[in-house]
Amino acid sequence: MKSVVITGATSGIGLKTAEKFHQMGYFCFLLARNLENLKTLHQKLDNSHPVICDLADYQSIDNAVEQIKSVIKFPLSSLVNNAGIFERREFAKVVMSEWEMMFKVNLHGPAYLTQKMIPLLKKTSNTSICMVSSTLGIKTSTNTSAYSASKAAMINLTQTLALELAPFKIRCNTLAPGIVETPIHGFDQMSPDQKRQTLELYNTLQPLGRVGQAAEIADSIYFLCSEQSSWTTGAILSVDGGINLL
Repeated sequence: MKSVVITGATSGIGLKTAEKFHQMGYFCFLLARNLENLKTLHQKLDNSHPVICDLADYQSIDNAVEQIKSVIKFPLSSLVNNAGIFERREFAKVVMSEWEMMFKVNLHGPAYLTQKMIPLLKKTSNTSICMVSSTLGIKTSTNTSAYSASKAAMINLTQTLALELAPFKIRCNTLAPGIVETPIHGFDQMSPDQKRQTLELYNTLQPLGRVGQAAEIADSIYFLCSEQSSWTTGAILSVDGGINLL
């Protein structure tokens, strides 16, 4: 059995990713901020360990890493930096505290966690790091300056790590999802009619005619972390229904 560390594991893409790795026989370290949600997921996934982790807080990350080190029994095979926050705002109206928080959660926290996890990854041969970025990190749009910039920086970081960690046989790749039906877009806060109308609008924007599902992204994350992509590092895998082509 191998171990995987997944951030943002209790909802959306992170939840489906945890379920995918569990299905494939991994021991899952589930990282998230909400203890009750972690407990609920841990009860569903028997080979798992819940870990409180706030990516905006370096001390919280340190505590999470120490907890993982103290209980890990199976070699760490993969790190999935999935957790992130998203907010639309015209750049002229962005408050710098919002900008800083976006970068803390979407870039600084994942970078710090990755740095702390590298010694564990080096203990096992042929390990991998998957950073979940966004199509907005490749091709931006209006009112997403902080988010797009943080996700673009994540892509650049990942490609730098791919070069630095290649001698240790640690592969580093980026997944760039498009619009996915997950809580980060506020679908869980909408009434049924609002959700239907919003999805209909988003669907018209997609070359493939629909938004993505979290399970589809999870499958792609697993691919990048598994031996199926053993000769892939520094790649950006766009899983977005073709929206980045427009």
